[in-house]
Amino acid sequence: MTPPTPPWCPLWRPMQPQDVPRVNAIADRVHQAFPEGPHVVRERLALFPPGCRVADSPSGVIGYAVAHPWGLLPPLLDSSLVALPEQAECLYLHDIALLPETRGARLGEALVRYLQDLARQIAAPRLALTAVYDTPRYWSRFGFTPYRTPAIAEKLASYSATATFMVLELG
Repeated sequence: MTPPTPPWCPLWRPMQPQDVPRVNAIADRVHQAFPEGPHVVRERLALFPPGCRVADSPSGVIGYAVAHPWGLLPPLLDSSLVALPEQAECLYLHDIALLPETRGARLGEALVRYLQDLARQIAAPRLALTAVYDTPRYWSRFGFTPYRTPAIAEKLASYSATATFMVLELG
């Protein structure tokens, strides 16, 4: 049986340009080891609005997700994409950050379901992400598995020695 959703549980809604300063503030707090400039979120939002979501609560934005169509090589940290591929090899979850007080609200589950549907809409055969910190075990709960190639290892060097590229095949 699924436990009831807490009444304060935020909803994932489309990110708007006015959300970007709050998104960047959350990123600065949650991802101190992986700083990216404000241009990154602004660019992703402009290139692929359906992949940019915020977790909204009565107290305001408390988390965000940024995803976009991509290939099977993660983009370098803090880099511009310039353009998206015509045919996506994956829907790449570029970033997700949730404030610590959101833990237990099951926001990841709702987000992964949304991203799976979005990937199917754009005919991407898989989701992909770069797991940092100690999150590979968390992402494996959803079916993500490590995906390694020498080229991926080279790209991940801009993240950290423990970063893991992971994919979820959509059957």
